[in-house]
Amino acid sequence: MGKTRVVIVEDSEFIAHGLEKILQSMGYQIAGIASERVAALKLVKENSPDVILMDIELSSGGLEGISIAEEIKKVRDIPVIFLSAHDDDATLRKSLQAEPYGFISKPAKSRDIRAAIEIVTNKNRAKIAEEELLRKDAILHAVCQSANNFFSENIFDTNIQSAIKNLGIASGADRVTIFVFPEGNEDLHYLKMGYCWHKEGCEDLKDTYIFSEHSDFEDYKESFNGLRRGAVVTGNHPGCSSSGGGERDFRADFSFMAAPVFLDDKWWGIVRFDNCHDSRIWSSSEKEALTAAASMIGSAVKHEIIEKNLRNEEERYKYLYNLVRVMCDNVPDMIWSKDRNNCYTFANRELCDKYLSASDTNEPVGKPITYFIDRTKAERPDDPDWFTVGEMTVQTDLEVMEAGKPVKYEDHGYLRGRSVYLDIFKSPLFDSSGNIIGTLGCARDITDEIHARDEIKRSLDEKTILLQEVHHRVKNNLAIVNSLLSMQGRNVENNDIKNSLKDAEMRIFSISSVHEELYKSEDFSHIDADRHFTLLGEEIISNYVSDASVSLDVDCGGIRLALNTAIPVSLVVNELLTNSIKYAFSGREKGIISIYAGKEDDKICVVVRDDGVGMKKTFDPENTNSLGLSLVKNIVRMQLDGELVFESPDEGGTVCRFCFSPEDC
Repeated sequence: MGKTRVVIVEDSEFIAHGLEKILQSMGYQIAGIASERVAALKLVKENSPDVILMDIELSSGGLEGISIAEEIKKVRDIPVIFLSAHDDDATLRKSLQAEPYGFISKPAKSRDIRAAIEIVTNKNRAKIAEEELLRKDAILHAVCQSANNFFSENIFDTNIQSAIKNLGIASGADRVTIFVFPEGNEDLHYLKMGYCWHKEGCEDLKDTYIFSEHSDFEDYKESFNGLRRGAVVTGNHPGCSSSGGGERDFRADFSFMAAPVFLDDKWWGIVRFDNCHDSRIWSSSEKEALTAAASMIGSAVKHEIIEKNLRNEEERYKYLYNLVRVMCDNVPDMIWSKDRNNCYTFANRELCDKYLSASDTNEPVGKPITYFIDRTKAERPDDPDWFTVGEMTVQTDLEVMEAGKPVKYEDHGYLRGRSVYLDIFKSPLFDSSGNIIGTLGCARDITDEIHARDEIKRSLDEKTILLQEVHHRVKNNLAIVNSLLSMQGRNVENNDIKNSLKDAEMRIFSISSVHEELYKSEDFSHIDADRHFTLLGEEIISNYVSDASVSLDVDCGGIRLALNTAIPVSLVVNELLTNSIKYAFSGREKGIISIYAGKEDDKICVVVRDDGVGMKKTFDPENTNSLGLSLVKNIVRMQLDGELVFESPDEGGTVCRFCFSPEDC
């Protein structure tokens, strides 16, 4: 405990210095000497002494010391011991109005002064200690009451406003303010007033900002840094008076105590207790109690943040659940989820209505599928075909969970006496840690699709048989015609007639080869041009006797010809190949015939070329009596609605090019 600090108020300089020496010899510390009212009030305000020795009669006359003591009492409760040369009853009665702690008659004896000071200081210390304990108890009571309120159903802002009011009243503060760091202020550069309670006559700190690096006050920076470290700071400090624009002008003095508010390790803000009209010494017990208040506020704020996050998550969960529920209840498929005990945790409306016969979508939750299977079978216990579909579902659920992989299968059985087919998909259901907690499944009634598929297959089988029969009949009929032409050719002596019959035979072959290719193709509407022209060319080359050895080069670039196009194109190529075999290689040992086809814009172009002797200069393909060329022109221009060009290149040979628009490119 430090030395007792004494202020002497005495108009006699001689007496004042005498008292000073006596007090110092007794071990007391002189906090100051004043001889008049203004100086006395200033000393008391600046030094907060433990006791005041006050002369009742000052030089201004009268009992001014009594009025000074009364004025000091309004500001600070500091013990006053009166000194007076008059100890009459009237003076004593007047001095009692100021409620002094003692009265010493002049000339004062050392032992009287010492006894008075010791009695007064001990009594005052006991009083202060009692007041501190009472205030601490009041603050802690307010903390407990506020903590209970925070965990009630009241609004958070209402609770925290009530809390700082109760804390302010309990602590005797004029104002309690909570400053918080705004969102996004990660560098803790400034705080903004969040909540404020104040007594009447004390300024509201609405829209006040506290800056961590206020350049005008080094002690302010030190206080801020202390709070950052978790310390409680107190003292007399520049206060806050409005200067407009939200920022505050630090001019008026006030006494404060501030405690940091932490949310775990995050500094959230501060709670500050202000005495707005004078300085105040905050006791250690008050600091402990107000630190507990700051901790309570931090816990309440953290609890509110958690509650707010939970409310937001709950709203988000409700929204997502309702969204999933609406989506699942508006699809024609059956959708469900089950736990590891095979009990439903979710069932959509289609499953409840069509399969489970549940009263609503909540009824299946917590029940296994066997419950509904047994219930449905009990409707017709003597009918084995009343309900059989889904009997393997329990086993497949176990298999899915054991394998940890989805499965897809079809199930067939009876659903209330009706034969049904279900297309079922099941998948394991995982939690956030990757553990399997059940199964997720969906099923679609494909009974109509199965029946339609069977009907299509039956119809397809019938058409396949019909197509095979038609193919055989066409093939056989064309083969008979070819055989008749071949027999007729062998019995004819005239070479012109023999050649004409051979040409007719090859024309019929070109038609029959198209049917053969269509029959062998997976696509009954198109044939492969490369394969077909190769087969046709080889057949023509082998059936005509030529002086030259003729080779065939076919490149159609994967072109596929539609049925309505393939026959006329095949007839044209047949005629062009036949002409080349007959006339292009006369007097030559070998030759090459090339067939090319490809797409040009929206048309198909076919080129038949040989490296033979070429066309005579006098030959005009537009004016010829040749049956074959006339057939070519008529087919290309009238049947294919195409264009036909004959050319004799300088390097020799003949080129025939025709283009047409395909029905199906």
